[in-house]
Amino acid sequence: MKFLVIIAILYCGFFVTFWSLGRDAYTVSEMGWLLVRIFFGSSYIGFDSMHKFGLFGPTLMYSALMTQLLTHE
Repeated sequence: MKFLVIIAILYCGFFVTFWSLGRDAYTVSEMGWLLVRIFFGSSYIGFDSMHKFGLFGPTLMYSALMTQLLTHE
């Protein structure tokens, strides 16, 4: 149960960060759906859209990918 709380905190952190960077390109619901798809294994979607987040988009997308890889057994 504690692990799920950590995952939820990480997801919320990535959500707020990516939404703040991609406000011009995505709505709140689009950003939430994008991060859910990335979290459950569609990482290619994140790599296709990472350039819409400005300078920090690629760096943060690789961080999200590493979080995904470390949380799956």
